[in-house]
Amino acid sequence: MFVSFTLVLSLLVAVSLAGGEVLAEEPIDLLRRSDGSSVTSASEWSAQRSELLRLAGDYIYGSRPAPPDQTIAKVLSTRSILKGTAVETLLILNIRRGRQNVAVRVGVIRPVTTNACAVVIKNDRWLFDLSAMPRGRKRDQYTRERRDETFEQVCESAIKRGYAICKFVREDLAADAPNSRETGVLAMYSEHSWGALAAWAWGYTPVIDYLIKSQNIDPRRIIATGHSRGGKTALAAAIFDERIAISAPSASGSGGTGSMEYFTPGGRRQTCEEIFKNHSHWFSPRLKELGLSKPLQVDGHVLRALVAPRGIINTQGIDDTLANPVGTKMMFDASEPVFALLGAGGQTATHWRSGGHGQNFDDWTAVLDYADAYFAGSPLPKRFNNWPRSAYKE
Repeated sequence: MFVSFTLVLSLLVAVSLAGGEVLAEEPIDLLRRSDGSSVTSASEWSAQRSELLRLAGDYIYGSRPAPPDQTIAKVLSTRSILKGTAVETLLILNIRRGRQNVAVRVGVIRPVTTNACAVVIKNDRWLFDLSAMPRGRKRDQYTRERRDETFEQVCESAIKRGYAICKFVREDLAADAPNSRETGVLAMYSEHSWGALAAWAWGYTPVIDYLIKSQNIDPRRIIATGHSRGGKTALAAAIFDERIAISAPSASGSGGTGSMEYFTPGGRRQTCEEIFKNHSHWFSPRLKELGLSKPLQVDGHVLRALVAPRGIINTQGIDDTLANPVGTKMMFDASEPVFALLGAGGQTATHWRSGGHGQNFDDWTAVLDYADAYFAGSPLPKRFNNWPRSAYKE
């Protein structure tokens, strides 16, 4: 017998979990102020957003500096690719503060056109050549998964549609390690309490500045994506840089568009305490305090709503319990009243596919399909927001 999504949620909120913890009945209402009154109009949302943004900064991202004092791009190479339909540019973006410098590797694949074009910007561990990655477990994994072949297909598809693709190496901004606060821009701005996620997301701003100035990118059609921790990063980037028209996090889970409080039955529970224990360098030092309040003051629906009324699409495998499909669906539903209030009802999407943790060609296609519809003001494809309720058996 199949259990409906509503019943799954009722089981989640009614069952006592290990250690005697009982989940709250529902996530916090994003349109209810701290004094109990309700936000009833778009004009009232600004103050509510400011308060939610403050909480997200306190507990998730930490304090972030202003955009960098100076950035200088050094182009390393330019070549024609994809049978002459695109140009690949590799560069170093030097972020400077006084005498300090952080060098970020950036790559752009742009259609051969004089028109300003849309761009999808992905934070990643590598640019366009897997052999440039340091030897190790991740490079071996990506090689086995043929990520270079998938990415070539992605680029071909994007170029045909008129989109540019940009990638930057996020770990040039801050190491993905417990000592990350001693590296990159975290060390450059050591007076701030931010973590690696906020630093990686902050990197989108100078990258966007470069693209608009030097690559003829349309500032109204910018998309931020990333996978897993990179999905959390792409979401944060859109929260803080409103030039990003669409946030497209892939399998972002806890600390992203998933929940840190409600979880897929039988899946891995990544509560704020658990993810802080294993990845404290990603977050504000105050994340560990967040779990003390039930329901959580900040969860995935808060972060998702902070993008409103701009576009957002989640891509996720229904079998990817690491990224918490049920918790992601809950956060989608709980944030939708904000988009509706701001006149963006029906303009957000989640793309569910079979399979596990990854950002594959189908996920990329969903992002481009969503962007095509969003920028054209057209109805979203019917394949979006089709929650596969039959995924959970009683």
